[in-house]
Formats: sequence, C-alpha cells, structure tokens
Amino acid sequence: MLQPIRKFSTSSVQRQLFAVIARDHPGEEGLQRRLSVRNEHIGKAKEAHEHGTLKMGGALLDSHENGKMLGSLLVIEADSLEKAKAFVESDIYVRGNVWKSWEIVPYKGAFGVK
Repeated sequence: MLQPIRKFSTSSVQRQLFAVIARDHPGEEGLQRRLSVRNEHIGKAKEAHEHGTLKMGGALLDSHENGKMLGSLLVIEADSLEKAKAFVESDIYVRGNVWKSWEIVPYKGAFGVK
C-alpha cells in the first residue's frame, strides 16, 4: 500500500489572508491625487498579484451608475498583521495621500479567494 506523500515546509509561519478596506480623501482634490498615481498603483498591484501577495483588489464606488471611486478593497496574503500593515503602508495610495484611512482585518475566504 502506498503511503501519502508528506509535504515539508521550509517556513514555520503559515501565511494568512487579510481584507483591507481603504477610504479616499473626499472631494475633487482627493480624486485627482488618486488619478495622478493610479498607473503606478496598478502596476505595483499587478506585480504583487503575480507574486501571490495581492489576491484581489479593486475600487469602491459611490454607485455602479456613477462609478466615482471612493476607496479600495484588497485581499492580501502575509505572514502576519504587521507584514500586512507594511504592505499597505508601502502603497503609493498611502504615500501619495490618496487614502484617508484604512482598516486591515483578518479574512477567511469561503468562495473564490481562499
């Protein structure tokens, strides 16, 4: 009888998922700051997705009809809450003063992102 293959990890830390809910600075000035750094933000987000850190992300909208961006929703994978915070704080939307506030909470996917 064949024995199941045991998987060994070189890391003792299990990566965890975190949801990030970020709110933009309100008004036209906040929107213009977002748009001015958006290409850099999207480029870095694509890299993070390819490396497996960013599981999904997108803009929060005022409505589907209007489509005005009000913030962001991200699901990230990190070794710890501290590393998740460091990831978020390195984002151009933080450094470029786009996001007024953000909340990072542990996340457990049921469908889609797990």
